[in-house]
Amino acid sequence: MTSKTHQSFSFVIAQIFYPNFIKNIFQNQICWSIGFVLGVVWGTLIPDIDSPHSQFSKRLLSQNTLIDFLSLFIILLLGIKIFSSINRSNLFYFLFSVFIGFNFLKVFLKNFFKRYFIHRGFIHSIWSLIILNILLVIPQKNFEHFPSFVFSAYNGIFWGINIGYLSHLLGDAFTFSGIRPFFPFNLKISFNLFRTNSFTETILLYFFNIVNILLLLRFFTIGG
Repeated sequence: MTSKTHQSFSFVIAQIFYPNFIKNIFQNQICWSIGFVLGVVWGTLIPDIDSPHSQFSKRLLSQNTLIDFLSLFIILLLGIKIFSSINRSNLFYFLFSVFIGFNFLKVFLKNFFKRYFIHRGFIHSIWSLIILNILLVIPQKNFEHFPSFVFSAYNGIFWGINIGYLSHLLGDAFTFSGIRPFFPFNLKISFNLFRTNSFTETILLYFFNIVNILLLLRFFTIGG
């Protein structure tokens, strides 16, 4: 699927699940809803980071930038362990070690990405979504100490990302190329309905847009 079709399809799924979510949110519903919408957008785009020509890679975060962030994050995380022992006499050696470690990790991660971050590879698997959820859950408790609207917005983002991510995987499963949900195992799921960027997909895009409008009108009608 193209990014436009992915987004439209994800919002169809999001609007279907939204009423069930929001009825269990008793405060800061607006903040939760804003976070949910943002999460759906991000969650839909994230899986295509493994494609250098995707909208996510071009507009938000390229693979090279991601590798730089990951390398720096890991090195600083390791550096925190010895940060307390740093003084003026060994500061140079510490910074030099960070520089060497950063560049070493960049080389390692680039080779790792080339092997496993092929398009519709690891990022389009259930393992990637599990890792992403772990990363999202780790700071979740810290947000409990923030104002309630911040915590609500973060929870909305959390659920939105999951809806968007799963919708993206499901959307790609409709195509002839399909996905390998348990990558690197070769079990492939493909419903063989259409090819990416084909005339059939264009028709589906218009169909999803119409469904989105109808669901939105139904929501406002019921709400009114």
